[in-house]
Amino acid sequence: MTDEIGQFKNEINVRFADIMSQISQVETDNMTTRALVKRQTDEFATVYSMIEISKANIERLQKSLETLPVIGHLQETDEYLLKYLPFKIQNMIDDTLFGVMNALEVNKLVAHEQSTFHTLMVNLKTLNGKLCK
Repeated sequence: MTDEIGQFKNEINVRFADIMSQISQVETDNMTTRALVKRQTDEFATVYSMIEISKANIERLQKSLETLPVIGHLQETDEYLLKYLPFKIQNMIDDTLFGVMNALEVNKLVAHEQSTFHTLMVNLKTLNGKLCK
């Protein structure tokens, strides 16, 4: 019986040592995880502040771009193209058709051209859907 008690004590001591080893491993993992979380939290704060600074810089640059005189010139160029490009295209179409049509067809084209150019002129006199004076 004494041998059995001694053997039982040894088993308990081995299990206790194993449990203590596992506890030590869990504590080590816990400390490692805490250190990682703290480092990531610090990095997040740094990255977040960098993002906020970048947003402010982007907004500042956008405002600077809006005040450049080139932007107004580009808008005027776009408006010019939108108004006069249809005339240019219609003239190219007409030049091509005049070259391949007979006299009767050319007369019909001229009649159609008058209504087309009238429509283009009306569109030219309007800006953003409003009639210009």
